[in-house]
Parts: sequence; structure tokens; C-alpha cells
Amino acid sequence: MVCKKRGITLIELLIAIFIVALISVMIISLMNLFSRSIVLFESKSNIIRMGNDSIDFVIMNLFESEHCVSGFGEFSYTGREIIFKIKEEEEDTDEFGVIYQDLRTGELKYVKVMIDEDGEEIMRSGIIIAGNVETFKAYFNYGIPEKSNFVYFSLILNDLSGTVPKYYIFSSGHYLRNVRLR
Repeated sequence: MVCKKRGITLIELLIAIFIVALISVMIISLMNLFSRSIVLFESKSNIIRMGNDSIDFVIMNLFESEHCVSGFGEFSYTGREIIFKIKEEEEDTDEFGVIYQDLRTGELKYVKVMIDEDGEEIMRSGIIIAGNVETFKAYFNYGIPEKSNFVYFSLILNDLSGTVPKYYIFSSGHYLRNVRLR
């Protein structure tokens, strides 16, 4: 007599469920890995964009300034800030710009200060250029003693998106034709 097999056995069903579960776990793991790599890539591109934008901001402000100065108010030149006088049409006020690293918050900031003819502060406004700044340094006459209006600055940004911090370095040196150092 011939025995006809109908349906599937319990063991075959368990093996099929195990294979489907294994494939599902592999797909979910790949999707998690892919999404994590997208987040890290976006973070890295944001850091690079922030660093390049910061460098462009500093360059633009230096090229538009009248002259750089070595000290101003509570800012004194320590290599961590760039202080420059902005061209002003009014004769009774002077406007200064300061780009500096705030060591408490780790931010690169730009502050515009307006001073009257008596040396009193009239107005102060500021913006944050970049966050997660590890180091900002500015050097005048860096390596070129005969050029009094050469500035070199470097910016190190800290990427805290991963498990281990990564540092990105941005630097630039410029000969400022219309800028006199004081």
C-alpha cells in the first residue's frame, strides 16, 4: 500500500519559520547599519560645511575691514581672536568687529561693537559662526616678517556625533592688501 503525504510536518514548519526569522534579522541589521552611516555622513558634511562657511566669513570680513588692531576693550590679542575696524561713513563713531572663540561654550562668535568719539560703547551685537570649536587661532605676520598685513588662522572643529570624537582642521592664510595692522 502506498502512503500519500498530505501537508507539512512540524519540523518542516519550524525550519521555515527559523529561516524567515534569520532573513528578517539580517535585513533589519543592514537597515540599521545603513541609517547609522547616513547620520554619520550627514554629520561629517555639516561639520565640513560649517568649517568652510566659517573660513569664508572670516576672510570676507577681513577683506572688507579698514585695519586690524591688537587690542580692544575686554578683548586683548591672545591669538584667539581677530579684531578689526569696519569702514564707517560717520565720523563721530567707530565700528569694530571681533571674531573669537568662546571658551565656555566652544563657539566661534562674531561681535560688532560701535564706539562713539569719547570711547564709550554705543551698541553691541553678535552672532554665532560655528559650534563645537576645539581651537581657533589667528597669527599676524606668521612666517613672513616683511609682510605686515599677512594673517594666518586655523579652526579645529570637534564632531561629537559618533562614539569617538573626530576633529576637522580648517586653515587659511591671506595677504590683506588694504588692511593695516595696528
